Parts: sequence; structure tokens; C-alpha cells
Amino acid sequence: MSEREVMLSGKPYQPWAQELQDDRDRARQLIERYNMSKSSDKAQRSGIIASLFGKIDKGHPPHLESPFYCDYGYNLSVGKDFYCNFACALLDGGRITIGDRVLFGPNVHLYTPTHPLDPAERNGLQGPEMTKPITIGNDVWVAGGAIILPGVTVGDGCTIGAGSVVTRDVEPYTVVAGNPAKVIRRLPRKVQEQASAQDSQLA
Repeated sequence: MSEREVMLSGKPYQPWAQELQDDRDRARQLIERYNMSKSSDKAQRSGIIASLFGKIDKGHPPHLESPFYCDYGYNLSVGKDFYCNFACALLDGGRITIGDRVLFGPNVHLYTPTHPLDPAERNGLQGPEMTKPITIGNDVWVAGGAIILPGVTVGDGCTIGAGSVVTRDVEPYTVVAGNPAKVIRRLPRKVQEQASAQDSQLA
């Protein structure tokens, strides 16, 4: 297995392997071009994002305010009309999957990498890393300054309060806030979602 394949498997990998350094360097070059481009140059910015991200909906492309940051880019998959406000950082050593119509406030951070708890094993820059994927459903709003930790799944229709630290999975159609984030409200599901589910059963 390549070091990239090991990284995506969730097993311990060496982040300073040359293959991964080269991948990060490529991503940084694209990110620098994007962050230095004019917001009015939509064609250039769309082309950079298409080269950087693993998967986008070209008919409904993402809108990313500058500056934007990620580690690799190719582990990012986003659905229709994803909006990402200023200074978001998506550490995508593991896969990050984001659904349709998702909104990120400024300074939202998603972290897929993690490190050994044993300091001897962690060993500074010489030790291994592991990754756990993050999945965010459709119609989610992640408010400014929120942090989503490795391995978390956020269900459809959720709201993550500003400044929250999300350490566990979030059930669909809930509002969570705090550190650690806790449920503060449950939301009614959309009538059209229920109708759509009924239609799929009849199909």
C-alpha cells in the first residue's frame, strides 16, 4: 500500500513520507493561487477548485471565500451549492464528505487527523498520525468558529452553534452548541422531505 492508501485506511501512517509531502505541496500551490485570485475572476477560481477538490457538483459549484485552507484537497467531496465563509480550514488527511446546500460560517475547522495519546509514541514530528473521516449531511449550517473533530457524522438539517466543539455524531434535525456540543433543540423535519420519502417507497 502507498502511504496515501494507508492514510485513508485509518491505520497509522507517516505524514512526512515524500509522497504525502508532494501531495500537500501541490495543494498549497493551488490554494495560494486561489487565495490570491480576484473574487471577480470566477472562471479562474472555479477551475482551481475543480483541480483541488476530489469531487464537486459542476452544475452547482462551491463558493469559497478567501482565505481557504486544506491539506490535500483530493479527500474533499462537496455537494450542490456549498458555501464556505472566510478562513475555514479543512484538514482532509481522511475523507471529508459534505452534502447539498451546506453553509459554513467564518473560521470553521474540520479535523480528520489524530495522534497517539502516548507521548512517547506520538514522538513529535517523528511519530505516526491516524485519520477518521468526517461526514456532513444535506442542509446543515455550521456557524462561525465551530470545530468538528475526527470521526464525526452530522446528520441532515442540523445547526451547529457558533464556537461549538463537536466531539460526537449529531442526529438529523437537531441544534447543538457548546464545548462539547450538546443538543439544545430538536427541529421538525420538512414536509417535502417526508413526501419525498413516501414517493421513493412507491417508486
